[in-house]
Amino acid sequence: MILRSIRSALTLILVLSAVSAAHAEKNYLKSNSRSVFKEALSDIAAADVARNSFMLAASEPLRQLNEVGPAEEETPPIGSKKQDEDLLEKKDRNIHPFLAFAEYYSDNIFNARDNKESDFVTVISPGIWFNIPGIKERQENPTDIITSPLMPGGSAAGRFIRRYPSNYHIYGIYKMDIERHAKFHSEDVISHTVAGLAQYNFRWGLSVDVADQFLRTYMPRGEHATTELDKYKTNFFTAALNYEAGDRALLRVDYSNYWTRFDASRNDFRDRFDNALAGYVFYRIRPKLAIFGQYEFVDVSYVKNKMSDSSEYHYYGGLRWDITEKSTGAMKVGYGVKKFDDQTFGKFKNLIVEGQVDHKFSRRSSIELGISRATNESDISNLDFILSDSIRAGYLHLLTARLNGQLGLSYTRDRYHRDVTVGDETKPLINRFYTGTAALQYEFREWLKLDVGYRHSRRYSNFSIFDYVNNTIYFRLTGQL
Repeated sequence: MILRSIRSALTLILVLSAVSAAHAEKNYLKSNSRSVFKEALSDIAAADVARNSFMLAASEPLRQLNEVGPAEEETPPIGSKKQDEDLLEKKDRNIHPFLAFAEYYSDNIFNARDNKESDFVTVISPGIWFNIPGIKERQENPTDIITSPLMPGGSAAGRFIRRYPSNYHIYGIYKMDIERHAKFHSEDVISHTVAGLAQYNFRWGLSVDVADQFLRTYMPRGEHATTELDKYKTNFFTAALNYEAGDRALLRVDYSNYWTRFDASRNDFRDRFDNALAGYVFYRIRPKLAIFGQYEFVDVSYVKNKMSDSSEYHYYGGLRWDITEKSTGAMKVGYGVKKFDDQTFGKFKNLIVEGQVDHKFSRRSSIELGISRATNESDISNLDFILSDSIRAGYLHLLTARLNGQLGLSYTRDRYHRDVTVGDETKPLINRFYTGTAALQYEFREWLKLDVGYRHSRRYSNFSIFDYVNNTIYFRLTGQL
């Protein structure tokens, strides 16, 4: 009854907003940097965390070293008022409550090869976030923290930190996801996210950034090697010092701490506590072109599975560019070493890569390309690690001032180190993931958006028992003050 009442209320809001939007006019185009296949699929479809973390992190806009704040919105003439302005569209708030309601249908809710089961899932996501001082732009995840139990250190090798225009900036967010299944109530779950950051910029070029993120979430059945709903808690803390050494150079030092705990005893081998240190040197060779070097050390320490304790050493060289208004990008290539504390496991060396290119064909259309190669922690007991290669492409097109469409494609290859035995076969496990998405987003108001979309995903494995195909359709209504 409660869900039915909520659906009826939101439907009424949607109808009234559509009528109001039909009479509203806008004379400018407004791009939305967070598209449906980045937002809705990560929140609704519960896709693979490691693959989504690469896709999400790669999709964040690249910024110059000394970028200052969001672009200002077009100001109407004095004495005029936007025709679609109302009481819910006030600017410069410090506190922003939000509520999202989503419904999706999956034809293979457990990602099974055989005996597929379909289900409808309702997701209600209330939350609140704040900025001090208040700024106009909406911020989904300004911490840029994308974490996963599979990643050494808990997060990607590095994140480009945004510099805010004021001397200090504080951000915090809390979000709850309430998932309810129509048939399989055993899969019902409530997830929590608490995150925040604080930044202080000194006048003489030094800035300090501190960020933290706590998650109470899960890995769904059928993702990777799990056949159960694996719930876990995790916390990621990071602190960074940035120093602008003149007009061309920037120095940076990072420290991060990550821990994860799984609820079920069958996953005790995955509980761990990581620490990481990183150093960066950026040098601007042209106003919109910079080269940089990066070194990172990660200590991976398991609580019970001590044989998997290891250290990782990453050496990167890279480029960041913003050569024209249409083309931006970053590329770093490096050398990674994974050394196990248990010397019988040995030491492994791999090429590691992260790259992204964003290109705007026009004011209405743009494309994003990304590539990644990295080592991840194993989710199968007695296997050392996973070597993951990923590539993705996304296309965004503004159909009207209120409506945009997105297309996305991605491919990931996970190769587990050491042999695994399934039935009568013994060999290294290799999984290949293919994903395609198509979505539309309509903005009724600044505070009310509707997303609808379709996602096709499949896994091909060299052990056919792990193969699956999944088709998901969804809609999502999001309101935010």
